[in-house]
Amino acid sequence: MTELIHDGKLNRKRSRLETIYTILTLSRQGIRKTHIMYRANLSHQQLVKYLEVLTTKNLLAERDGLFITTDQGVAFIEKFQEIQTIMDENWQQA
Repeated sequence: MTELIHDGKLNRKRSRLETIYTILTLSRQGIRKTHIMYRANLSHQQLVKYLEVLTTKNLLAERDGLFITTDQGVAFIEKFQEIQTIMDENWQQA
């Protein structure tokens, strides 16, 4: 994860895993490609690459023009949330 300091505040860019989590979360009920692009704040080029990877890895499926999170994608979301919880707890203890 890349962290940047700007105006005395710590900002960080999203990691690839965070972007994948966002896309999969948005797609749980089915969503059009354009809506993913805007809601996940991605360029068209980035979106195309992520959708290609996620569909190839069977985390996302396309049906009737909608992208839908697969069962494997839901498992990814759940594991990501578990890891995030653990890291948040450890970060607060440090």
